[in-house]
Amino acid sequence: MDFLEHGFEFEIINALEAEGLLELSSTKRTLIMNKKGMKAAREVLQRINIDGVEKQLKQREYHEEYINYTSPLDIMQEEEDE
Repeated sequence: MDFLEHGFEFEIINALEAEGLLELSSTKRTLIMNKKGMKAAREVLQRINIDGVEKQLKQREYHEEYINYTSPLDIMQEEEDE
């Protein structure tokens, strides 16, 4: 699958991946917004302050729980990286 066929700009995807905000699956067929990317996206939405954004973000508070949750696997990965 070519992301350009689906309206994605590969340079942007590469930049977001380099920043650690997106991940490509091992097959390169799926884009995954990780916790860091989700947190950054929410911060951008709050900064630009579009009408109704706070209400929308409030309705998706479970994202905050996900962003802030540290699983045992995350802890193990952090320990390995040290």
